[in-house]
Amino acid sequence: MKQLARDLAIVGGVSSVLAPAAFVLYRPVPAYFATVVVVGVLTGALVALVYASIVADARERPWTLLAGVGFLLGLLWGAVVGFAGAQAEPRHAGWSVILASLAAALQLGLFGPFLARRAAAARPTWPLLLGATAVAPLLGNVGYVAVNQLGRWLAILLDA
Repeated sequence: MKQLARDLAIVGGVSSVLAPAAFVLYRPVPAYFATVVVVGVLTGALVALVYASIVADARERPWTLLAGVGFLLGLLWGAVVGFAGAQAEPRHAGWSVILASLAAALQLGLFGPFLARRAAAARPTWPLLLGATAVAPLLGNVGYVAVNQLGRWLAILLDA
């Protein structure tokens, strides 16, 4: 499972750089970006080890269990990264935690089971690594737009 831990650490590190890029493009905050990158990489390696140890016999475990564990670990991991970023930029604390949690949960919940099964079968995982890292900026951008739109709808409802 060393391969799985390594792969998830790579996805975590790259995602910690690319997912908040959309947020930083809209609102440039260098301290926030630097914080989420460092915390995301460090905690991503830890989450990778935990996930790899939980799903050690991935071929024997149901896909739904692998996805559920990945989703829950991703939520926790994203919340930690988002909270750390919120310390650097408190005005966007809620957004930071919500977006980071959702992006990490979707990524680990969707790609984690496939990576785990391919690693357990000693098959190449690089195509999944490319896919998981390629969706990181998309998740960040879609999340930002969705939360921004939700905020507008809430403002309209509360004004009415």
